[in-house]
Amino acid sequence: MLALGPVSAEQRRDATLVMKGMIGLSRARFPKGASGRSSTRW
Repeated sequence: MLALGPVSAEQRRDATLVMKGMIGLSRARFPKGASGRSSTRW
């Protein structure tokens, strides 16, 4: 991420939380054949 101007503490925190969430999703192991619709069931 690249900021194009001053960044507030709240913006920094929000960006960090989004990044952590994206990393968590990218490392998650989903059951074979699972769709987004079925993700809330397991």
